[in-house]
Order: sequence, then C-alpha cells, then structure tokens
Amino acid sequence: MMRIKWIENILEFRSKRTLLEKRFSITSKKNETIKNDEVEDDNMRKRKPIKFSTSKASKFLSGNKTKNVPEYQETVLVTCFAIFLLYFCVLREENDIDEAMIRNIPPEILRQIYGK
Repeated sequence: MMRIKWIENILEFRSKRTLLEKRFSITSKKNETIKNDEVEDDNMRKRKPIKFSTSKASKFLSGNKTKNVPEYQETVLVTCFAIFLLYFCVLREENDIDEAMIRNIPPEILRQIYGK
C-alpha cells in the first residue's frame, strides 16, 4: 500500500514537471521570435535616464490633504487644545511636584514670577 502511494506521488511529480517543461518551451520559442532590433531598442530605452518633469512623480504632491478628512476636524482640534491650555494654565491647582520644583529657586526670581 505504501509503495503504491509512493509510485503515485512520483508519477504526479513527473507530470507536473512535464507541464513546466512544456510551459518553458513555449516561452522560449516566443522569445526567439523577437527581432534583434527590438531587443536593442528596449535596452537603449532602459539605459536612458527618466526625466523627472515628464514622470508621474513630478505631479505627486505629498502635502495634499486627503479626501477623507471631515470638514470640522480643524475646529475640533483647536477647541481641544484651547480647553487643555485653559485647564493646565488657569484652572489646575499646584500640587506637591510643583512645590518641590520651586524650593530651590531664589526668592528674587519667585517674586518676579508670582509678583509681590
């Protein structure tokens, strides 16, 4: 039973191999029909540099906005930033860390910062 499966696998491999050989022979015949002049023209085209002004890269602008951006995105961002600054600069009370940072500052500078 084991030998039969082994033989079937070998035959299947050979049939796949012959398909690949047939496929290769078709492409090789096709390549032989190309004229030498056409091959030389292709090689010359590949060797020439591509002009940037005529390529697609010259028309690509990386700074463009994408079309999927909602209209109100800028308003939301500015509002959130303003609320953060209002909280951090005005509404927030000083905590232990703020007081620890002030300890080593000379009193003259503290008067300039906080007033009299």
